[in-house]
Amino acid sequence: MSSKQRILNQVSTYELAFENSKDAIVIADAFGTIIHTNSTHHKCFGIPNDRDLSPMEWSSYFDIYYDDSIKPIPLEETPLFRIIDGDQVNDLEIAVKTKNDEKRNYIMNGNQILSEDNAVIGAVLIAYDITERKRSELKLKESESNYQNIVKMSSEAIVIHRNNEILFVNDAAIKIIEANNQKDLLGKSIFDYLIPHHHETALKRTNIPLEGKTEEATQYKVTTLKGNTVDLEVTLKEIQFRGQSALLSMGKDITQEKLMTENLEESEERYRSLFMNHSEAIFTLDLDGNFYNVNPACEKLSGYKYEELIQQSFIPLLKKEHLEKVLYHFTQSLQATPQNYECSIVNKQGEEIDLVITNIPIIVKGVIQGIYGICKDITVQKSMQEKIEHMAFHDDLTGLPNRNFLNEQLKNTVVNPESEQNLAVIFLDLDRFKFINDTLGHGIGDQLLIQVAKRIKAIVRGKDTVARLSGDEYVILLDNPDEDDANQTAERLLQSFNEPFMIDQQEVYSTCSIGISSSIGEEDVKSLLENADLAMYAAKQRGRNNYQVFTQDMNKLVERKLKIETSLRSGLINNEFQLYYQPQNDLNTTEIIGAEVLLRWEHPKLGFIPPDEFIPIAEETGLIVPLGDWVLQETCSQLRKWLDAGLPPIRIAVNISSVQLVGSKLPEKIQQVLQANNIDPKLLCVEMTESVMQNKSETLPILKQLKELGVFISIDDFGTGFSSLNYLKDLPIDELKIDKSFLQDILKDPKEKAIVKSIIDLGNNLALHVIVEGIENEDQVKLLKELNCVIGQGYYFNKPLPKEEFEAAVLKSNVCKFTSK
Repeated sequence: MSSKQRILNQVSTYELAFENSKDAIVIADAFGTIIHTNSTHHKCFGIPNDRDLSPMEWSSYFDIYYDDSIKPIPLEETPLFRIIDGDQVNDLEIAVKTKNDEKRNYIMNGNQILSEDNAVIGAVLIAYDITERKRSELKLKESESNYQNIVKMSSEAIVIHRNNEILFVNDAAIKIIEANNQKDLLGKSIFDYLIPHHHETALKRTNIPLEGKTEEATQYKVTTLKGNTVDLEVTLKEIQFRGQSALLSMGKDITQEKLMTENLEESEERYRSLFMNHSEAIFTLDLDGNFYNVNPACEKLSGYKYEELIQQSFIPLLKKEHLEKVLYHFTQSLQATPQNYECSIVNKQGEEIDLVITNIPIIVKGVIQGIYGICKDITVQKSMQEKIEHMAFHDDLTGLPNRNFLNEQLKNTVVNPESEQNLAVIFLDLDRFKFINDTLGHGIGDQLLIQVAKRIKAIVRGKDTVARLSGDEYVILLDNPDEDDANQTAERLLQSFNEPFMIDQQEVYSTCSIGISSSIGEEDVKSLLENADLAMYAAKQRGRNNYQVFTQDMNKLVERKLKIETSLRSGLINNEFQLYYQPQNDLNTTEIIGAEVLLRWEHPKLGFIPPDEFIPIAEETGLIVPLGDWVLQETCSQLRKWLDAGLPPIRIAVNISSVQLVGSKLPEKIQQVLQANNIDPKLLCVEMTESVMQNKSETLPILKQLKELGVFISIDDFGTGFSSLNYLKDLPIDELKIDKSFLQDILKDPKEKAIVKSIIDLGNNLALHVIVEGIENEDQVKLLKELNCVIGQGYYFNKPLPKEEFEAAVLKSNVCKFTSK
């Protein structure tokens, strides 16, 4: 930066006052070359102001004299050079004669202009024109007779006073004091118009003998007759007035000048205060992008001190990837276009800070000198915004992408049927997750969902997308898979679920149902998700724990599910459900010793709907609770009728869903139904699957309440669940029912025979009843008797019977026996 530029930068703040000042002001460099003048100086001294002038040039436009207007001042002793050389130039009176021979008198004041390291780089000189005042004083000296006329016509206020009493005022003074004429002021004290704050100063100055000299100018504030305040610059001189010594005060109205100066100073202070105390980081850059001023907030933000930043480029602070963008905006700012943009810097501590920066060009006299920069730290805001965006597109629990993310992914996926690229969607839903959530608690359920997410991600490829839609539903987008990738991925997922999930030092088993949909030959990408969902539902319909690939026929399954779901509630109201009873027989005597109640539904339009189709839907919708309540009530009501009709007492087993067991106040309901129908609790057996043992802490109190009522408790489908056998010793159960799946190959598979024998032995050793389901032939009966099994049920003895046929079967039985514990 040139010395001229530095000088102009330092005085640019005062440009408004500089240009509009009535005083002549000149600015020179350290060699005395005039580099700038205001319009008043040009008018007074006649030198051009459109270019720089060397000392030899500007000195040719006028001659400078000492205040006697006779002796010329050498160039090297002129006020300008005296200031540059370090002399004080304060209120120095000189006379100037211009080329047109006009001579004027001035009071000169000036100061050096220093650089940031206190080196002298120039000078500023202000010439206050006192020609009129000098002429007035001269004329007063020349003729007392003409003195009053001269004073009266003076543009400056003149007041003659003795012992503080006003003896004479000119028109300018009358005007300033806002009086009507001299009579308003004559005879009054000058202290009547000075503000009290200035009384002491004025009193001292009027009491000092001047001995014919003019006292230096002093500023006072006076109050006019109309209550206004005026600033005056007053000089004091001792004169002879009407034959006696008096004082002449000559005052110049400097109200506007002072107001302008005060406004300028206030503006400068406000700017400095704003700059230094602003909470945002503010800096100024030169044309090369180097810092030449920074505020404390900028120091704090960058981590660098003022001294470390000044004259240094901003570029090292930037992140490399933002350099090109920031340089572009910097260049635009230098073309007088304000800029607003975001970028990131790295502070002294190595921390990355996100900023919003506003660049504003610094323009002085139409020339861009640099730029202002204002920085707002948006690191926290941007982090929060990123978190919000992440939350909008990711699942809080698992951290996986959510439905919104998946929809965007599908929306932006373009599948070209003519190309080899394709997309496959795998829809995975956990089986019986609601039961796990209800029995083991939501905390365990949440942990299971998290571990499932991790297990899925460990199986799929890195380029594939795993998302959690809601609840226990997961979706996998396979990117451009091979022909068998989707099926193989599904098989690996199913196999991985064979391993238990370890949660809070507890093994939790879960299976899943999977649906697959492929984009090959399809243009509607959005339908992939719907089709995969349909395929998953088909997997549920086929017994869960399997996968199905979407076919168009699956739409019918969904339509049927919706019809069943809609018809469940009305089916209860319209008595569409019936109870069937499958006898339980003594294997040695074939006598009927009990029965299991089975629910049947004959829909008026859909016909017979099997339980394994509508029971899962009832559990999903929560209708299993009122449906189970109805079964319990109907069973006990029918049992009461049979007892009243003289049938022997037979224990009836009712299946209880896990949804009913937890949260539906099952013990209270059973007690009410038994009391309402006057049924011995021993005649009612509640059957539930062994999965109830997964949450021992919650189910054990309920089972104990049922036991206290006296009802019989049976574990159904024993051997197919995942619970520890260790729980059997703590649960208050009476019976184990071996699932029919163990009988399919029991006659030819030694392993199945060994498993069944182990369960029978386990039950006998624990003094529990053991029942085997699904007996279909006499060879199975024979083998079971050899294994010490006493009770069985199945089509070999009887299929499930409506109440009338079951009643007949019981009556036909020669002997009915009731066994209790």
